[in-house]
Amino acid sequence: MMPACPPRPCAVSVSMAAWTAGLLVGLLLIFVPRDAPGQTTIFDEPFDDEGQFTVTRGATGGGSSSYFKITDGSDIDESYNGTTGKFLAGSDTDDDGDGIPAPQITWTGIDVSGEGGLQFTGRFGGDGSGYEDSDFVRVEYRIDGGAWQDLIAFRGDANDNLAEDTDFNGIGDGATIDDGSVSSFSKDIGGLADSLGLRLTVEMTAQAESFALEDFKIESTTAVQFTADSGAVSEEEGSTSLTIQISEPSSSGDEEVTLEFDDNNSDATQSDFTNGFPATSTSTTVTFSSASDGDTEAVTLDFANDADEGIEEARFNLKNPSSGLELHPSTQFDLTIEDAVSDHDGDVLISELMPDPDAVNDSDGEYVELYNTTGSSISIDGWDIEGNTISGVTIPARGFAVLCRNSDASANGGIDCDNEVSFTLTNSGEEVPLEDDEGTQVDVVDYSDSSFPSVPTGASLVFAGTSQNDDGNNWVVASRRERGFAQDQSGDDGSPGRNGTGQTLQPTTEITGGAGWRMLSAPMSGVNADTLAQVSLVQGVDGHFPNAAANLYQWPGGTDGNVDWDASFSATDDLTGSGAPSGAAGGFIWYLYDAAETEFTDTPPFTLSVPGVPRTGDVTTDQLSGESSGNSAFHLLGNPYAQSFDLSALNLSGRGFQTTVQIWDPSAGSYEGIMQSSTSEDVIGPYQGFFVERATGGSATLTFSASGRRADPIDLKTVEDAPPRIDFRLVGRDEEGSVITRDEALVLHAPDGATPGWDPHDATKLTPLSGRYATAAFRGSLNGETRLQSVMSVPATLPDEGIDLPVSLQLQGTELIGTLRLSWSRWTNVPDGWGLALHDAVTDSTINLRTHSSYAFTLPASKAQSVPGPRSPMEMPDPIRAKAQSDSARFTLTVQPNPLPVELSGFDATVADETARLTWTTASETNNVGFHVEHRGPDADQFASTGFVEGHGTTDAPQQYRYRTDPLDPGRHVFRLRQVDLDGSATRSDTVAVRVRLAEAATMQAAPNPVRTQATVSLRVRTEQEVEVALYDVLGRQVRTVREGPLAPNRAHTLRVKAGDLSSGLYLLRADGEHFQRTRRITVVR
Repeated sequence: MMPACPPRPCAVSVSMAAWTAGLLVGLLLIFVPRDAPGQTTIFDEPFDDEGQFTVTRGATGGGSSSYFKITDGSDIDESYNGTTGKFLAGSDTDDDGDGIPAPQITWTGIDVSGEGGLQFTGRFGGDGSGYEDSDFVRVEYRIDGGAWQDLIAFRGDANDNLAEDTDFNGIGDGATIDDGSVSSFSKDIGGLADSLGLRLTVEMTAQAESFALEDFKIESTTAVQFTADSGAVSEEEGSTSLTIQISEPSSSGDEEVTLEFDDNNSDATQSDFTNGFPATSTSTTVTFSSASDGDTEAVTLDFANDADEGIEEARFNLKNPSSGLELHPSTQFDLTIEDAVSDHDGDVLISELMPDPDAVNDSDGEYVELYNTTGSSISIDGWDIEGNTISGVTIPARGFAVLCRNSDASANGGIDCDNEVSFTLTNSGEEVPLEDDEGTQVDVVDYSDSSFPSVPTGASLVFAGTSQNDDGNNWVVASRRERGFAQDQSGDDGSPGRNGTGQTLQPTTEITGGAGWRMLSAPMSGVNADTLAQVSLVQGVDGHFPNAAANLYQWPGGTDGNVDWDASFSATDDLTGSGAPSGAAGGFIWYLYDAAETEFTDTPPFTLSVPGVPRTGDVTTDQLSGESSGNSAFHLLGNPYAQSFDLSALNLSGRGFQTTVQIWDPSAGSYEGIMQSSTSEDVIGPYQGFFVERATGGSATLTFSASGRRADPIDLKTVEDAPPRIDFRLVGRDEEGSVITRDEALVLHAPDGATPGWDPHDATKLTPLSGRYATAAFRGSLNGETRLQSVMSVPATLPDEGIDLPVSLQLQGTELIGTLRLSWSRWTNVPDGWGLALHDAVTDSTINLRTHSSYAFTLPASKAQSVPGPRSPMEMPDPIRAKAQSDSARFTLTVQPNPLPVELSGFDATVADETARLTWTTASETNNVGFHVEHRGPDADQFASTGFVEGHGTTDAPQQYRYRTDPLDPGRHVFRLRQVDLDGSATRSDTVAVRVRLAEAATMQAAPNPVRTQATVSLRVRTEQEVEVALYDVLGRQVRTVREGPLAPNRAHTLRVKAGDLSSGLYLLRADGEHFQRTRRITVVR
């Protein structure tokens, strides 16, 4: 039980009044009467009995030599001087099993609420010798149930004495207490609390090492202190007050204490305050007149709202207390002063205003556009625009939100609004403030300022800068109506919710995926290796790990037989402007690591953004060279704008370039062709680099017209306008089905002006940047040389005989690939009258592209073994053009002007006993003579005709056919149909396969029989097993062992029986298996 405490002397506490709801920062000052400073005992443990503490480890008790107990000294071997009555003593208290287990006792719930200047006192002693650092007595405390903290400890010192461990490092280094007497020690406990806990732990490892202690006390001393070490306040509050409270004075006289502003150790200065302390003086005296318990005095701090200095610290100290008072250690208070700005200051900008619409009324058509400058979405729910509340709006990262007076698109001019808000924009100009949900200003635009353009009628005001939207010189009048309207009913110019062509907000792009090459550009000139190194790792360039393998390259421009990838530029050379090989609109490739641990390094995914002013005008390259010696010239360019660029605005064919540009897709590990077209698919995103190809001689420039910039395409392009097109994809997978390679760069199309040979609508196949690939390419020719093409163009009106397009494979590092699958699932406007078939020369099979969406195949063993190993990811391909291999194309894609004469809708095969039953169905037939059924058996390499089924000539009605084979040998049998037309032309179908199994456990045949010199035996088994084959005479004697060992199932095993040395007569050939026995008679003649 807790003993009663004596009356408490005078105490003073100082606290801060709440600045805002829920915020309280306080100080505590504790005073002592000038004539009689004293202490108040809060807790007293005399160790007279065990009623106040709890034994939390070990136990009390023991004899006279090994013990831990409360004693008066009469029942222990040791004796102590200076003890009063009973005390706590111990000896041989450890965990070695021959003494008292190392004990621990605890006091909890000591009420210290409202008390300051806490002090612990206790009397400690030792009696013995040979104390080691493992012998200790330790007292800990904790405040309000927090972590335990060291208060006082004693351990063996270097001289084997028991001494105070003053720095708690496990070695006694202070006063010794092992002379057989007890001595008093005291320790301060800083801060204020509601409750206090104490914990005593002791360990003495031998009988000669003992201890004693008594009179533990917690006392409240008369002192001065703060109740908290720090606090925070915003300048927007204007002022705050420090409320100082005096507690339990022993007299009704006056008490004083000085509160000082420590400007030498503060970020804040006196100029950050106003109206008195601390603006005019760095100290003030707080006086309590006729003090009584609970009296308060307030010290007010007024802030000068500068709103542009960031976070500042102001330090206050307690000094010069009244005579007789002590200064407690907690006499310093740090106040954090925050500017009166929103947490989203600079994060959200007012980026467009429509004060005076023309197509609709002002009350319907006025809008305000907001832009989120950050990389994270921002909720503006509860914010105000011109004092009117915004509801339920979240602005996406680096995106827009549109606030309208009328959210009905049918009435507001077709605007797609995020929220309807009741603001008013005056035509003469006014201040438009934006405030967050705490009423703090986030942004303000005053378009009445003379620096702003005059408010136009029928056009919006657009912020065209990247910062300082309060400067009217950064605003322009919208010059056209951008895409982004929900309904195109208004002729007013503007770009609500979109990046207008006049806007130059900092452009960004998202870098996703894993490690790999990125083909990039930038919307401004002056981007160099130093710039990029602030975003992610750059190496192999002077100043950036120059001895490492380069991961940043330019393509010098020209034919790949004469130039190579270049990393010899300096860290400051311009990669995207005048210093680039193209002179402007330059592109580059950059290998981004997914685990680069260097300063300033982002790894995917991250947002790529580089400083600079984005381009807004036309961009013209330097002269770009043409082909030489039959090789195309390639130039690495890029989108030079902050907006997407419509490729159709680039005059490629008119300047002698191919109409396909090629980008590198790191997610697919494949090039992708972007073809100029009338659809929205030919838009190049910001920061995207690409190759252009020039297959004509001479040189020419390319001009990117600023009119080609797009947030969304201005003129809607529909897929109905697109030319015929088929996109192919080749995917390689390992035996477990995981994707190893992917090729997306194979396209057949028929644009206007295409010819059967090379023309501007074709594109050369490029070698992938990845070190492991399997690609497919059309095998064409130019100037008599083989050329692999990623894009093959054919005339929309096909020749009567059709076109055969060889397709070959390019392989590197494909040893892991088990299966390749070529698919053609994406068709665009392909004429219904076209017939399309793919023939595989290796398997001698033909696939109808209209009835199948893909074709799976494997590489022949000889081919797989000859494929070169994978290239290092950092090694650049040389040349960049895909190499034409010496072997002929494996595939042929046939494009015919008319559909196949027979539309085969189904072809199946089943097994009945030892025969195969084939069934097939046609949806329609034209001039169909019939079908040759072709068969390839388990031991054959080629197909052979095995029968013929007549067709139905010409019919639109579905027809069904069936065919049954003769008995087949066990094994896998493959069938296909060769459909014959009236003119003799033939088309082969897909293949189907069946597997014939033995109907009985085993079969055995021997020939010739009778035999003179040697007989041949054919033996088949249904399941794999051990088999012995032997020859016996009529008396049962074994004369030959023909075969002994395992046999594989469902295949013919050929055995030889030599009979040249046998006598004429009858013999028995017997086969003994694990699951069967067969016997055949053999006659030997002479």
